Amino acid sequence: MKKCIDEFIWIIKRVQIYSILIIMVIILLISTFLGIGEVWMQKYVIDALMHTDLSLSIHLAFILTVIIILNAIFSILLRYQGILQIQNPIKRNVVDTVMYNIHKLSLRDIKKENKQYYIDLLTHYSDEIGEGILAKFIGCKYYIQFIAISVILININKQMFLLILMLGIAYVIIGRYFTGIFWRQFGRYMEKTNKLHTIIEEGLSATREIIIYNRREWEKDRYEKYFSDYYSEAKRINRYGNLNYFMTNILKWSISFTVLAYGGYLTMQGKLEISTYVVEYQLCSMLINSMEQAYSELVSISSVGSKIKRLHDITGTIRIKRHTEDIMEFHEAVFDHVYYRYQDNSDYAIEDISFGIKQGMKVGIVGKSGSGKSTITKLLLSLMYPDKGKITINGHKVQRINPQKLYSIMACCRQDPYMFYDTIQNNILFGRAVPQKSMENICHAVNIHEYIIGLDKEYNFLLVDRGANISGGERQRLALARLLVGNPEVLILDEATSALDIAMEDKIMDCLNELKKQGKTLIVVAHRIHNVMDSDLILVMDHKKLVELGNHDELMEKKGVYYQLIIEQG
Repeated sequence: MKKCIDEFIWIIKRVQIYSILIIMVIILLISTFLGIGEVWMQKYVIDALMHTDLSLSIHLAFILTVIIILNAIFSILLRYQGILQIQNPIKRNVVDTVMYNIHKLSLRDIKKENKQYYIDLLTHYSDEIGEGILAKFIGCKYYIQFIAISVILININKQMFLLILMLGIAYVIIGRYFTGIFWRQFGRYMEKTNKLHTIIEEGLSATREIIIYNRREWEKDRYEKYFSDYYSEAKRINRYGNLNYFMTNILKWSISFTVLAYGGYLTMQGKLEISTYVVEYQLCSMLINSMEQAYSELVSISSVGSKIKRLHDITGTIRIKRHTEDIMEFHEAVFDHVYYRYQDNSDYAIEDISFGIKQGMKVGIVGKSGSGKSTITKLLLSLMYPDKGKITINGHKVQRINPQKLYSIMACCRQDPYMFYDTIQNNILFGRAVPQKSMENICHAVNIHEYIIGLDKEYNFLLVDRGANISGGERQRLALARLLVGNPEVLILDEATSALDIAMEDKIMDCLNELKKQGKTLIVVAHRIHNVMDSDLILVMDHKKLVELGNHDELMEKKGVYYQLIIEQG
């Protein structure tokens, strides 16, 4: 339970709603005591009727009506303001926190969890955390109600209250027992749920491969295995829930029977007024309901707490870095004996890499698949940081550079660009304010404009399912247009033209070479070596190491790895 409370305190501190909570507590207290007052007022109405005092009865009935109306108003106000002032701010904070931390995660850290984990945090987890915390806040009403009614019942009849209290203590003990079990089991249940969601998402994303490779039965067996694991955990939790429901309901009805029997006996003996007996029964019903609701909130607090813990965990994985350096333009980038590996216990993806890039250069990176070419570009973009050695831009370590400033001067176009479920224009612009004519000129330059205007709705043509309704080559040209629209000083192409034919690729490279003449810096990762033969500097990667360095003529003279790649590609 302490874990849950700590998680609640943590998120309330993050949202900073202390002043709002004070106002909400006042509304909650008024609503609680109006509910009790509504029942207690009935005693005076009954007494007035028993004494045939019609005038007093009417006045008391009017007061009772006012209390009922006020109780309804404050109950609605409590819920409405709770949604506006507590639930919604918490939901927004959860989403903002997750997005902020995802953007701060290195590729190594982000790949420790599957995509579904982050999707869950951003969607139903954020809803459930916001709704859950509001429910727990409103649930405090039942604890206050329990204490207030207990005081009233003690003054009416101590013996009856002690009997009810004993049953209530048993109720709480059983509740605490099942809460502990639920807390232990719920983490396993959520783990199985996330795995099942991942399998479903993967199955949908890989539908084409599953059909082509005739693996439908394999996918079905895979799904059934993970569903079986999930279902077993779900049944286990429900089993505890059913047993808990059975035990607590026995105690609840025992309390009701005790009040009816013992209260009726005292009334028949003349030791208890009829009005007091009626009100006492209602108060005991409220007491039982308060105990039941308080217990339900106590049990469900573990569910909300575990979700907050997942949010807490993702913030704990971030190693906060102080980005103190703002760079406004690019002068040079230097790799100094850089090592990097994607997993803590894996082999290095690149080893002892050292080179420098000056402003205005065209740099080619070549090598066989898996040699470490793309790793170099990711490190240069600060998507991850070296395990050994250092990378500097304009003399500053990349860890110290403000990422927003870095990405304002440097951008990358990858081999497999992501296309959003949106129009072609919005996929190119990425929210940037660029004149229509400028965008069309860029599309002309990358030879995609004629294709776009031939589509239905032209630039407003809707791309679906990651751009599945256009070809791979067209996606790459749209991505190149997206890159150029941002007008970065450093353009990184990570096999960005691999899906284009040679003639189209040559046209694109001619366009990029024109940009180099204007002072842009080009970094080209190429599978086809002819794209980088005119580079000022060519990095030759082999077996995760930089084995050769120089321009085309220098490397050809060495007749080493680069020379062999030229021979292999004809």
